[in-house]
Amino acid sequence: MSRFENSKTKKYIEIENYGYIREGELGGSKPKKFEKKADENNQTTEEKLLGSGFIKVGEAGSVWDFEPNLDIEEKIKTNIDNEEYYLEYANWLEEKGQIALCDLIRINGYEYDNEMDKLYFGVLPFGRSIKKWRFGFVQDFEAVSNCSLSLLESFLNLPVLRFIESFAIRQQDIPELFKFLNTWNGLKSLKKLNIWDEEECGFGNLNMILPNLKHLQFLYLVGTIYEPAEEEVEIKKIDLPELIHFARISPNLTLKELDSITNAFWPKLEALTIGVGFDSEISSKDFIPFLKANNLRSLKYLDIRHFEEIDDLLELMVNSSLLSQLTRLSFYQSNLTSKGAQVLLKNKDKFSHLEVINIQETILTKEDEKKLIAEFASIEPYNSFREEGEEPYIDAIYQETFWEPNEKD
Repeated sequence: MSRFENSKTKKYIEIENYGYIREGELGGSKPKKFEKKADENNQTTEEKLLGSGFIKVGEAGSVWDFEPNLDIEEKIKTNIDNEEYYLEYANWLEEKGQIALCDLIRINGYEYDNEMDKLYFGVLPFGRSIKKWRFGFVQDFEAVSNCSLSLLESFLNLPVLRFIESFAIRQQDIPELFKFLNTWNGLKSLKKLNIWDEEECGFGNLNMILPNLKHLQFLYLVGTIYEPAEEEVEIKKIDLPELIHFARISPNLTLKELDSITNAFWPKLEALTIGVGFDSEISSKDFIPFLKANNLRSLKYLDIRHFEEIDDLLELMVNSSLLSQLTRLSFYQSNLTSKGAQVLLKNKDKFSHLEVINIQETILTKEDEKKLIAEFASIEPYNSFREEGEEPYIDAIYQETFWEPNEKD
């Protein structure tokens, strides 16, 4: 459906595919039904509109031209899982003639189909990226491939995303995405933000987004921080007081980034995932300040991924006070070898308190795995990439999943 707006007359006109049109006032609280049919085809109608002062503002769904009830929305925001307030909103929408959105709230997204996708999102190609609904509003969104940023902005500004909590996307122009997110109203309601630099073009200056993320509980950043031709930007002190899990996965983690992680302020942090990357210049000794840091007192889960010197880091961890407070330790897709296995076996008393030791996708031999399994009940050894009798294949850093503290083992 095409939408045209005239800023002088404060009118809008929408044209459906079959020639039906409707007119209304910009900002009007009561949507109109499609009642009038154009005498000519859509193209001729569009030409007339453009010649009379209207501007084509794009393609969108047909159910969003209403003024929200801010009082009810405030109730929802403070009681986000309370069905009563959503149903109150549905009743109010019904009174205003907003039947389609009213029905969507009442079915809670359970009967969402292709026809509804067209109704709500028109040609915006994101309906199938909705992973979870909550009483007619999007709770969890995940776009798995690079998107047109202009279309994405149009979609994210739709009212149905007013209470979104989880946003994940693989994107190329991350700096431009950050600029938009800084002005996006939905950012305030997010609990989880997961951004993947799909083409490793660089995140750019993280300082432009981090100050606006203090409310987040989960923040996952996958990709390189800057393009090779650019100079790395100094990351200011990370201040994320509500954060529970921080994941930073890179093909080439820098010393400046490791230093920022070491000195960050996150008193509630329970889980930390650091993907060093096999192109990184970081050595095991560069982790010594991290192991001595006093800002990780709530940390229970540590995951060091894609690290060449994981054997040497294990030796440094043996006498670290940080190790004693952990319940889960992971070396996912790191170069853990027989040397590292021997560190674990010789210092069994230092590691035996761990509920989980994850050695998935490491380069341990099957013999090493058998020895560790015999001594530690907490070992997770599964290596899905390995063929019978071969070492596991370690390459793709984008095959990433992140354990969260509220998940069951």
